[in-house]
Parts: sequence; C-alpha cells; structure tokens
Amino acid sequence: MSVSDVIGVIGVLLYLVTYLLLQIERLRFDDYSYLTLNALAAILIIVSLIEEFNLPAFLIEVAWVSISLMGIVRRRQNGTSRPCEEQKRAQAAPAGSKSRLGNTH
Repeated sequence: MSVSDVIGVIGVLLYLVTYLLLQIERLRFDDYSYLTLNALAAILIIVSLIEEFNLPAFLIEVAWVSISLMGIVRRRQNGTSRPCEEQKRAQAAPAGSKSRLGNTH
C-alpha cells in the first residue's frame, strides 16, 4: 500500500467516524467539529488522488470541501448553531419533568 493509499484510507475512515458520531448524536450537523472533520476527510482523499488521479472522485471531494467551508463560514456569521431537535424538546418540556438529555426543568 502506497503513502497516498494510506492517506486516502485515513480520509475514508474519518468520513465514516464523523458520520457515525453524527448518527449517535455525539456531533451535530452544524458543529464546527463536524464541518471541519468532513472538510479534512475530503482534503485527505484529494491528496490521495495525486498518485492516481480520478476526475469524478476529485470533483466530489472538491464539492465536499466547498460545502463544508460554506457551512463553517455560515456558522461563524450566525454566531451560534441552531439547537438540535433534542435540545428544542428539552427546552419545551414542562417544568419539573425530566427530558431525554437528563436536565430537570
């Protein structure tokens, strides 16, 4: 396995771990960490394409980096991210009830 293959595999693993963390609600789609990890994964895959260029793979990764950077810029402009559905539900819970997040209101 070449160095560029290893870099590409790390990029793929980073994508998968990031997506897993999103699905198990350890990350939110508008968190800096989620956006940054996606951009980094795409950059690693782009770097891996230096040895054996593949235009379709390159184009999708450039799009992925661009969209992730757009999300980061948008997040910075807004100042804060929107609360996820769990947080909205927790905030809307009646006084004295316990939400799924474990907060008592």
